Amino acid sequence: ALPSLLRGLGWIGALFGLAKISTLLTQIAAGRLLGPEEYGRANLALAAVAYLQIIPMLGFPTAIGKLLAAEEDDVRRARFVSTALASFLAWTLLVMPLLGVVHRALERALDLPPSLYALTLLLAALNAVYIVVASPLLGLKRFAHRGLVEAVYGSAAPVALAAAYLFFGKDHRTMLSAVGAAWGLGALYALWCLRRWLSPAWEPAVLRAVWRYAAVATLNLLSVACVLAPARFALHTAGGAAQVGLFSAYFTASLQIAMALLHMLQSVVVPLASDSRGQAEAWTLARRWALPGLLAAWTLFGAALLAALAVFGRRYALDWTWVLLFSGAAALSLLHGTMSALYAARDFSGLRVSVTGGLLTGAVNVLLVVKLTPSHGVTGAAIALTASFAVGAAWFAAARLWEARPS
Repeated sequence: ALPSLLRGLGWIGALFGLAKISTLLTQIAAGRLLGPEEYGRANLALAAVAYLQIIPMLGFPTAIGKLLAAEEDDVRRARFVSTALASFLAWTLLVMPLLGVVHRALERALDLPPSLYALTLLLAALNAVYIVVASPLLGLKRFAHRGLVEAVYGSAAPVALAAAYLFFGKDHRTMLSAVGAAWGLGALYALWCLRRWLSPAWEPAVLRAVWRYAAVATLNLLSVACVLAPARFALHTAGGAAQVGLFSAYFTASLQIAMALLHMLQSVVVPLASDSRGQAEAWTLARRWALPGLLAAWTLFGAALLAALAVFGRRYALDWTWVLLFSGAAALSLLHGTMSALYAARDFSGLRVSVTGGLLTGAVNVLLVVKLTPSHGVTGAAIALTASFAVGAAWFAAARLWEARPS
């Protein structure tokens, strides 16, 4: 399993790395062009996308990647992929119009202006399609193709940003249009890569298995949204869009990099750590490298954050407390996410441990954001992130120790 893991990481690492560098630079360029106010509005919309995308996407990506990895026969693989994607498409076509109908309630709940909601809903659908359509490539262990999908998205983002800037100028719609266009192009390329496994097939047994995993894995999406979004909403209410822009600049240059690295790692861990041998090797590596990796990551994220802030420009204030907190949160998120992925890859009981840890992390973040952000602003939001990932990592460590106790 380890050589396969390293080969998979080689492909995913090279292609994801290039793509994420491109998208990171695109977001930094957008932040520099738009300034904290409009950059904050764009990120407020993306925070809403983190919640809205859950409804169409559910846990389809995790379910497809996990269950497809165990299938060996190409004919059955084709039936699996076709059935899973068809059920996702049917579900999306059902729920998206309903989200449009209840727009007034969701606008109030998410504190979004009506002019922003329609674009936010479109982005939620595009992101769900992009992630779900690309997920079978992981179960098929087509790591190079999955990396190329990400590379298409990453290379399209700066081109789309330049084109959108010609139409909208220094407006939040510039960044949001570029992100949506890049997701759409990535989804189209993923479908092209899957053309061999697409056929007019419908297999109820596949559908039942996918929905069983998808229903539980949906809670992981909720936990991620509870990490990404609450601080932006709270800062918007307490201090306005400019505060959201400042928070988002620090978040982009630290935690977003960590999440990209984690996505890369999870893309390989979930299919390859699905058996007992893979689990044993992966946990051995995790124990060996947890502490030195955490310290090295904290240092590297701090340096990356300082470099990114220099590019963002002087309108984004340099605060050393924020640098330490955001880089620490990014390092802890890597540790937390790696352990969560190992549990999710193991079996259904492991998925429950993973989901519980994620929900605990999200709940702690929400509670601390509500408590600290009104009085401490961005500092309070950064403390909430750091503490929530520390609590989540401690949960996974405790679960592992409990399972390893003598019976």
